[in-house]
Amino acid sequence: MPLRVYTIELEQPLLATALVGDPNSTTTYSYIPGSSLRGMFAQRFRNMLPQAAEARFHHLFLSDSVRFLHAYPEIAGKRALPTPQSLRRSRDDDKTLINTAYQQGSVDLRSVKKSFCSFTPDGLKLFEPERDLNIHVQRDPKKGRAWRQRRGNQDEPHGTVFRYEALAAGQSFQAGIIFDDPQDADDIDALLAQPQAWIGRSRSAGYGRVRIIVPQPQSPWEEVPTPQPTAATFTLTLLSDTVLRDRRGRPVNGADPESLSDALGFAIEIDYEHSRVTATLVGGFNRTWRTPVPQSPALAAGSVFSLRTKNGAIPDATKIAELLNAGIGERRTEGFGRIAFDWLATATLTMVKDSSAVREQADAAEQPETNTAAEKAKKSVPATALPELDAMAQDIAVTMAERLFDQQIENRIITFVQQSVWPEVAKEIRRNDSSNGSLSMPENSQLARLRTIVRRVQLSPDPASVAAEFARFRPTAMRAYERARIRNQPLRTWIETLLTNPERVWLELFEPEAKAAYANAAEKHSYAAWCAELVSQPNELWNIVCREAIRPVAGQRPAYRTDRASEVALKLLAAVLEAPAQVRKNREEGGNDRNAT
Repeated sequence: MPLRVYTIELEQPLLATALVGDPNSTTTYSYIPGSSLRGMFAQRFRNMLPQAAEARFHHLFLSDSVRFLHAYPEIAGKRALPTPQSLRRSRDDDKTLINTAYQQGSVDLRSVKKSFCSFTPDGLKLFEPERDLNIHVQRDPKKGRAWRQRRGNQDEPHGTVFRYEALAAGQSFQAGIIFDDPQDADDIDALLAQPQAWIGRSRSAGYGRVRIIVPQPQSPWEEVPTPQPTAATFTLTLLSDTVLRDRRGRPVNGADPESLSDALGFAIEIDYEHSRVTATLVGGFNRTWRTPVPQSPALAAGSVFSLRTKNGAIPDATKIAELLNAGIGERRTEGFGRIAFDWLATATLTMVKDSSAVREQADAAEQPETNTAAEKAKKSVPATALPELDAMAQDIAVTMAERLFDQQIENRIITFVQQSVWPEVAKEIRRNDSSNGSLSMPENSQLARLRTIVRRVQLSPDPASVAAEFARFRPTAMRAYERARIRNQPLRTWIETLLTNPERVWLELFEPEAKAAYANAAEKHSYAAWCAELVSQPNELWNIVCREAIRPVAGQRPAYRTDRASEVALKLLAAVLEAPAQVRKNREEGGNDRNAT
């Protein structure tokens, strides 16, 4: 596999803009996307060879023969990788990581917050890149400050507040360029020859200057030390966001066995109980066109599929090698679709504590001691201290926080469906495969009836009216809802409890934060009694549970609203009702397609 590996050192903060809800809030990815790197090298190629043949340019940058991988954080000289979503932390043992792809998880496990991981001699180290948070205010170019403009009898304030969250300067990221044709090596080396480069946006505002370091000679390198599958059952881990489409051309945003079989080139089945899959949106910005790249749903990096081949055969080693080299899905030339088989193939791992705090202390110890009062005062000011905001700026910051919180709610709902609904559907699928034929969830028509009622009232959320109509369902439908299970209770009971006490949705979506708050509670009731008491005090529930998970913007958080719980409860219920029908639909369409072919 011909390739070139290089390191990117950030000399200035870097803004590789991720998709966020607020146009005045810019948040960076936790890595440098391959699309940004490909664009930088494409511009270099044009500058060096302005008369270059279009065919050569197309070969290097528009075909899948050359793939520009994402630049992930460099840890101890190695390229880190996205943390698998199957990893969980034990509440009783902070040093042990449980891999739920190989053993059943429990409610006492916590999710892993760090985005990246890397193997060290002591175990698996989790890592999160450092970020800078800066607040920018639109200024009048002549006055150099925000301004007011007189309109009629009122002064209209101007000066939009921009929030920039960028990768902090001084960090190193490692990337690679994979090319199929060894004759491309000279062109690739020429692109890497110039050390100084600019990446990302807001370059005139002090962002984006980097230095490229190419080790010489190039040592043998592999993206991940992963073995070949040696059995018919194995795991597939996504090392980058992956854009797949089903047989009808629709983007795949979940565990779809037919689409994954087509991408891999051999038929597989998915073990839903041990799979951990998250959806995301991928987009970008084309600086040449000066327009955004169309957004597309994708499977998020770190997603883990537990798979088994349909014919029980071990996957062909040559085919696996081709997949590891080329990747799967669309936009592979931009670093998407990177995969690994049987990576971290163990039930438990030892976690190494993040040594960033130790490194900071060591750096501080190496600095000469300062004695002047001015220097000591300067050191005492936190680096992330935020300026005081006026009323207008506070309103904007609160709006940003509200939109980020809405995005977080969407992610939590997806996680809830994957952990609480997919396993039940998986049981149903296994029973159907064994000719038993019983359903774990109500029929699609029964689910659709309640889902229609929920969607009708979502604009003006009224859970009580949904509960009243649900109570009038026929006994046959009610028995189906009673037979179905979710979170160790009948689905009917769960729905009625959620509609009667919408505030309980925060305990459902933010269960890890709720259990942490319960562990720190001064008075120890049972967890169920503690939750019941908390639901009766909605404002207190918001403060104890939700605020632990809400990310502030310039120190501002979303305000408590009495109708917010009803909105989110109905949204969660709609997702729970839709998931089984969607999985069945995908399975039936795949089955029909197979019969047709």
